[in-house]
Amino acid sequence: MTVPGLLRVTILFAAVQLAAYGIFYAGQMEEIDQGREQETQLKQKYATLKNRAVNLDLYKTQLEELEKLFGDSLVELPNKWLDPEFSELRRAARAHGLRVVRLQPEPTERLREYYAELKVHLEVSGPFHKIGAFVADLTTFPGSTLLAHFSVVRSPIVGVVTLKGDMRTFRYIADEERAELQKAAAAAERKAK
Repeated sequence: MTVPGLLRVTILFAAVQLAAYGIFYAGQMEEIDQGREQETQLKQKYATLKNRAVNLDLYKTQLEELEKLFGDSLVELPNKWLDPEFSELRRAARAHGLRVVRLQPEPTERLREYYAELKVHLEVSGPFHKIGAFVADLTTFPGSTLLAHFSVVRSPIVGVVTLKGDMRTFRYIADEERAELQKAAAAAERKAK
């Protein structure tokens, strides 16, 4: 065999090897790369789950503490409306020199699992700083009071603004009352059918 013939055989052999690599091994290389990516993802997932498992007792303890704290907080809410006529609110508004334009509770309270919520539409007018002091006084009222969806609008009278919004008050529903309410709801549901 001559040198040019040997060179041709070598080139032909190399070409066959490259073609075989392209046909047989290229797809396997992609699978290996995908396997490496999947391995990295699984290792990360394993580390995350391992950390959760290691801290599971701590999480359970924290959950128990939170449930106890939540239960204690609920019990601190009054279990009846302490001032259904909102006379304290009216008195506080007058003490700050404000005029109560509207103080209208909704006819029914919204019952939740552990508490009841009463929405009150509120509108008072007076000097801006006095309205601010009045809103600060809302936090001292018994129970839990929340002022929501409110706006302060300038009045045509100089120095006077009007606060319009919804005030929400909350009360705790004791176990006995909750049982009675559930019975009443079930009876009403049976009547409806």
